[in-house]
Amino acid sequence: MLDLDVDKYAVEILDKRLGSPALVLYRREPTSRERFLYQTRKVVRNGKRIELRTHEVRQEFGLAVLTGFDEHPGLTASGQQLSCDPAAKGYRADWRELLATRQDWIDIVAQDAFESAQAKPEIDTGLEFVVAGADEESGDRCQEPEEGPPHDPGLVEELDDPLAP
Repeated sequence: MLDLDVDKYAVEILDKRLGSPALVLYRREPTSRERFLYQTRKVVRNGKRIELRTHEVRQEFGLAVLTGFDEHPGLTASGQQLSCDPAAKGYRADWRELLATRQDWIDIVAQDAFESAQAKPEIDTGLEFVVAGADEESGDRCQEPEEGPPHDPGLVEELDDPLAP
């Protein structure tokens, strides 16, 4: 349900490291300018090089719209339960910076704020998606595809290299 009269939205995070219940983070509605910048900064062109900056942009804007969280028994800092409420015992003024270390959570907040709506397709394109090499009649998935470029083992090796820092 989407209540258009509220000024903060709850984003439930299910994280096995925290256990039950779900952690509830709160965010505000992004401004029109933030929505514009979020979309334009995700892809950057430098000459003939196109950079996808999705993660960096999600981190920046997810933190920008993050307004707080419900206290959770599994969320601690320096051995104490963490709180964003200045009146609470576990309050830390740097709570936002502490949550920023959980980049997966911040990504989820940004996705909820900036990427949760999408247009419903109006037409049937007639496209069919299949698994390459699958023989529909026999169910044999070991056949080489008859069409398409040959397999490039160099590409697989390149993808398997460790991530650069």
